[in-house]
Order: sequence, then structure tokens, then C-alpha cells
Amino acid sequence: MTAIPLRRQLTWTRILGWALAAILLVGILRRVPLRDLWTAFRHMDIGTLALLVLLNGVILWCFGGRGWVILRALGYRIPYRDQVAYRVAAFSVNYFTPGPQFGGEPLHTYLLARRHPIPWEVALNSVLMDRLLEWVVNLAFLLLGTGVLLGLDLLPAPASTSLLLGIGGVSLLPPGYLVALARGRRPLSALVGRWRSSGKNMLQALAQKVMWQETLGVRLWGEHPRAMLVALGITVGTWALLIGEYTLMLRALGVHLTVWRVVAVMTAARLAFLFPTPGGLGALETGQVFMLSAFGYDPATGLSVSMLIRARDILVGLIGMAIAGHLVKNSRRRPVPSP
Repeated sequence: MTAIPLRRQLTWTRILGWALAAILLVGILRRVPLRDLWTAFRHMDIGTLALLVLLNGVILWCFGGRGWVILRALGYRIPYRDQVAYRVAAFSVNYFTPGPQFGGEPLHTYLLARRHPIPWEVALNSVLMDRLLEWVVNLAFLLLGTGVLLGLDLLPAPASTSLLLGIGGVSLLPPGYLVALARGRRPLSALVGRWRSSGKNMLQALAQKVMWQETLGVRLWGEHPRAMLVALGITVGTWALLIGEYTLMLRALGVHLTVWRVVAVMTAARLAFLFPTPGGLGALETGQVFMLSAFGYDPATGLSVSMLIRARDILVGLIGMAIAGHLVKNSRRRPVPSP
């Protein structure tokens, strides 16, 4: 049997993903009359909308903090507003491309190295550490949220248990890796070290890059542990703001839930973004309708929440695309010192 080319496999995967998203959206829209959707939005007032916009602005401003602190620890200072702009630009790539919210990191690295006197290796390491710290907290939240879903009996026990064990296993990897770096260990370097004597130039170059990145990581955690803990604290604080923003969004639509139920609904939203369509299209809407219906609210309320989330993310994504286009077009290479 002949193997199916990778490009064709990816094409069929995308087609199936979009088809499933369309099926989910049609199913949800058939359940929600437009009149009920309008009724749900009538609960909102201008003051609440203004507060939501302000809170989202604060959250976006916090997005730049983690990478900014990491770069300062590495010895490179850039304007904070630039780091925020690069982070928003990277978000736009993550949001509008299929997959689990990944893809904007090369753009982030490019903008750092292109617009500032920062070596490519250092720019890449700051972005990798930025994302690694984010994954630590994101996975911890998903683990907590899955436990809440299991405790509230919102999913069949076998499915919830499997999901909990899967996320729990994956959640151990990022913090375990960070602990290894803090103790001076280089686990990836040990794995790729044999490539240096493989005789293949590509593998040798890749091994060299991986080992150099881990060397920078060990330096960060060994020489600047306080800065890295500050960066981790910024991530936790941003998540607290996200929970507050989500609670305010729900209350604006007349939904009043306990903290644990808010965590459960947010978990459904975060899991939806792992769906292989841009922005978790279809999965987000289905998950919000299902969760809020389980808590006694009509489907229109769940769809209203997902529409607010979608409007917010699309707006930020469009702003990020505009920022990315402007920055890439006007980028000039700065003189770079040796790393």
C-alpha cells in the first residue's frame, strides 16, 4: 500500500475539522431562536460593556509582562509597549490559524530580533520561556477545571476520568522541565547529544541549537530565579483577571454562578480552543451552550456568552494582524551583539 502524502493528510484533516465545526454550529443555531438571543443581550448595559473593555485592556497590557521580565533577566531591555505589541501580534496568528493556539511564536521571535539589538538565539529563548511558563499555568487551570467538571457530574465518569488523567500527565511535563533547568539539568541536550556525532549536518546543527537554548534556560533559572518567579506570578495574576473578566461577562448577561461553576464553564471554553479549527469554531459555541444549559440557563444564554467571547477575540486578533503588518513592513535590522 502506498502512503498518503503528509500534505494530503493535513488537507483532509482540515476539511474534516471544518465540516465538524459546521455541523456543531448548525446544530446550535437550530436550537436558539434569534428572538431569544436578542432577549439575552438586552440584559447588558453601557456601563458594564465599558468596564469589560477596560478590564480587557488591562489583561492585554499584562500579556507583555512575562516576556519583558525574562528579557531583562537575560540582559536585554526593550520598551514594555513593544513587548505587548509583539504578544498581541502573535495572538492573532494563533487565533486565526487551525490548531491548539500555537503558531505566533516565530513571528514574536522575528519581531524581537529584527527590531531590537537582540541575538536570534536570545529572542527565541525568551519566547520559549514565556510560552513554557504560560503552559504551566494554563495546564494547571485545565487540570483544576477538569476536576471541577468531574465533581459536578457534568460529564460521564469514564470520560472525565480519562480527561483528568490525560491532562494531569501532560501538566507534569512543563513544571518538571523547569525544575530540571533550575537544578542545572539539560534533559533535551542529553537526548540530542548523540546527534552531534551522527555525521549529518542538519542533525548536528539542530543539536547545537537545542543545547544552546537549554544553556540559556539553565542560566535564567540558576542566576535569576527571582525574575522567573515574578514572570510566573504575572501569569497567575493574569489568570485571576481572566476569571474576573469572565464572571463579569456572565453577570452582564444575567448569569450568576459560584466560583467553581465559573471555572467549569471557563474550562469548557479553554478546551474548545484545542479543537483543530481557528478559534475553536463550533466547539466553543457548543461547549458554552451545554455548560450553561446544565446549570439551568436557556441555550440562548450560552450562545450569547460564546458570541461575546468570539467578538472580543476577533477584535483583538484583527488589532494584532494590523500591528503585525505594520511592524513587519517597517522593521529594520539593528546591530546585534554576540549572545
